[in-house]
Amino acid sequence: MENSLEILTIWNNNELIGLIRVIGDGETILYIQDLLIRPDYQNQGLGSILLQKMCDRYQNVRQKVLITDNTNKINSFYEKNGFVKSDYLNLNCYYFKQK
Repeated sequence: MENSLEILTIWNNNELIGLIRVIGDGETILYIQDLLIRPDYQNQGLGSILLQKMCDRYQNVRQKVLITDNTNKINSFYEKNGFVKSDYLNLNCYYFKQK
């Protein structure tokens, strides 16, 4: 966590309930590594708040990317927040698969 570009959190008193963590150079690419909301606080807009705040802080960074599970719930969340699946833009995403 200490090598992250930035971390934003949401607290309820002394209880951590949400976190977004990004890595990258802050100039050309911003990679959303984690967006976590405790299950009992989900569906209250907290994830959207964290995501929007982080994107606003790095609004001049052209590439804002993430890799996540392919579920209807997750896809709907990110699309609602302005993200587009790479296949809609005729892009490819690659990752290295360990043997």
